[in-house]
Amino acid sequence: MSETVKRKVGFKVIKDEAKNRRGAKADPRVEDWPLMSSPFPQTMIILSYIYFVTTLGPRLMENRKPFDLKRPMIIYNFSIVAFSLYMIYEFLMSGWANGYSYRCDLVDYSSSPQALRMAWTCWLYYFSKFIEMLDTIFFVLRKKNSQVTFLHVYHHSIMPFTWWFGVKFAPGGLGTFHALLNCCVHVVMYTYYALSAMGPAYQKFLWWKKYMTTIQLVQFVMVTAHVGQFFFMKDCPYQFPVFLYIIGLYGLIFLLLFLNFYYHAYTKGPYRATKLWNETITLFRGGMPLRRHWAHFRSYDNSFTGSEAVDYLHELLKRNQNFGPEVTRYQSLQLLRKFLKNHVIEDVKGRFGKEDFDDNGRLYRFPPQSPLKPVPKRIPVVQMGFVPQMLRWDDCEDTPAPSNIPMKPLVLNSETWNKRHSIAIGEVHECKLIRRRDITPKHVDQIWKSMTLKHLQSVLGLQSLDGVLDAKLLSPKHTVYNVFSVNKQGIVVLKNKAEDLPHWVLSAMKCLANWPNGNESNQPMYPGFERDVFRTVAEHFQRLKEPLLTFHLYEIFVSILGLLPQQQTAVEALQVSCLLLPPANRRKLQLLMRLMTKACNNKQLPPLNDTIGTRTLMVQTFSRCILCSSDEVDLDELLATKLVNFMIDNHENVLKVPAELQRSVQEHLSHLRRAQIKYAGADTDSTRESPAHTFCRQISKQEFEEQRVTGSQGAIVELLEGIIHDKTMHIKDKKKKLKQFQRSYPDLYRSRFPTPESEAAVFPERTQKLKPQLTFFTLKKKSLQPFQRSWSFRA
Repeated sequence: MSETVKRKVGFKVIKDEAKNRRGAKADPRVEDWPLMSSPFPQTMIILSYIYFVTTLGPRLMENRKPFDLKRPMIIYNFSIVAFSLYMIYEFLMSGWANGYSYRCDLVDYSSSPQALRMAWTCWLYYFSKFIEMLDTIFFVLRKKNSQVTFLHVYHHSIMPFTWWFGVKFAPGGLGTFHALLNCCVHVVMYTYYALSAMGPAYQKFLWWKKYMTTIQLVQFVMVTAHVGQFFFMKDCPYQFPVFLYIIGLYGLIFLLLFLNFYYHAYTKGPYRATKLWNETITLFRGGMPLRRHWAHFRSYDNSFTGSEAVDYLHELLKRNQNFGPEVTRYQSLQLLRKFLKNHVIEDVKGRFGKEDFDDNGRLYRFPPQSPLKPVPKRIPVVQMGFVPQMLRWDDCEDTPAPSNIPMKPLVLNSETWNKRHSIAIGEVHECKLIRRRDITPKHVDQIWKSMTLKHLQSVLGLQSLDGVLDAKLLSPKHTVYNVFSVNKQGIVVLKNKAEDLPHWVLSAMKCLANWPNGNESNQPMYPGFERDVFRTVAEHFQRLKEPLLTFHLYEIFVSILGLLPQQQTAVEALQVSCLLLPPANRRKLQLLMRLMTKACNNKQLPPLNDTIGTRTLMVQTFSRCILCSSDEVDLDELLATKLVNFMIDNHENVLKVPAELQRSVQEHLSHLRRAQIKYAGADTDSTRESPAHTFCRQISKQEFEEQRVTGSQGAIVELLEGIIHDKTMHIKDKKKKLKQFQRSYPDLYRSRFPTPESEAAVFPERTQKLKPQLTFFTLKKKSLQPFQRSWSFRA
């Protein structure tokens, strides 16, 4: 009771003091703390940060190789986690778990230990906002410019600026709840970042990554709701109500920004290219400045020049997270030509339909009718005829499956035990072990296809793949071949060499990738030789009838563009999608990406173009060879450019086999190969549910030993017979395996081959051939040629 009285008295003292401090000056306790004497030092830090991440940093990194910051990022992220945990503890001990009511909590300006502890914790939180600016700096140094969005920079700039005033005037009370909540969110976020930076081995611990943005949205809702209750309190003399208005306003702003980010970053599905086309047109029509222009002694209202349109659209695309700052002015000009062809715009005389738009003073206007394309409707699942699901045996093999080979039943025959327990459990079912059906190569192919599509659907976050992928066009053999028929570098090895790149193309690619050490043949070197080699490679890929990512997978890869802000998810989606490619396409894509990456990072390679850099040239040259639509889509080049840039930045992981998918398939296959228990009267189909209550009857020790021996030895004897009757196995390999079997199971081997004659009967007698006498007169006269070393780009 005395504690309650003390709290009431303390609250009354603080309340009286709060009335006296309304409109008062800064808190004198924090005056001498770092950065608190004036707002100008922090303003200079924030402006320098904005200039570096938006202008200086990308300019310095333009022709440099991205920094490998894996270890520093791991240390940094775990340090932020530890620091956030410490601040959570301090916030709780200084008020939120020690006296605060989560309603009208005033700022305590006294010199008590608890009040000073709260003020110091507020300053630590303010200082942590400067440390977190390293997030963006790491993005710039790693050339992840697509992740430096307006939302990201705005968040990291505005937080320290506003919190300076919070620490200066109100270090504590009601306005610090959002800081406590933000520290809790940062523990989750930076733990995810740290584990993600540690590599693929830790991906299995990141199952909760899809909830990251949701957690942030919940945070802003809670902050807005907590501050909002102040506006409904009749008697809450909080010292600086303006701070609560600012916190509530910021909570709403960040909530709307994150909802917008969530919508654009996670809105995935079919016909994304059409949606992006319509969105780009809507933004362009809604924001393009229109005014009166004069031409040929006549005025035209609501018009614009070609140069004005290029300027505006270029800036619009660079700011749009679906395209990013990599968009060039020439690409913007090409898109405007598509606009003119599709009657999105027209010249002031009403002409359209041709791609004769130029970057000049010619006048254009918007037509009155809507230029938006209709989004095709999804085909019903019933008409699609395919829904990704786990394999059923009936779907895989048309031929009748081999009958089950039951082993000796495990009958439990103790009459005494039955009499003693029949009343308790009733009639007991008999049970026996049966083998599952043999898994044929066709079964394995279908399992890989089904589970790959199911995994892809999960990564993309779609309820179904209908509308983005026609599964009937996919060959299950392609996926299995792409997983297992690879060399040490993970590059597909083709059996049919006719499907591979020509030898001269491979030689040219190796020469360019390993410049200046790739020209091992004595080819003549002359100025501009490397440009001719590049032109040779480019002409070959540009003559392909189909892009490397194929036409029927176009919508899948365009859908992945919406995942690019989530790097790990986008990489995983690309890994799975690339497994669906024909092996020849996957190999060519792997070799081309290796060439592009090595050429972009090779400082000894002379410039391949006088006006643009090597990376830009590589992307512009090969992007349409990698991704484009069978029906010309107006955003093809922009979408392909964005995807290829991402693949170059993540080339080491994009074309790997996803470890999680491979492990899941292997576990599923192992499960299908295991034996199972069949109960009397139960269906042997593993896909059906077994009875709710089943029991086995007890047997004697002698019967158990008999069943154990016959049950285990039956499979071993079958293995031995398989080795003996395998006609495709070489004789040396067969002898080696039989010797291994003899050492492991001598009794079974002796029972199968009781005499040496029976063992010799397994191997057919070879007719001995007489060795021909070697004479110099029988040798054909041939001109001996010296041995020449040959090299190839074949990986």
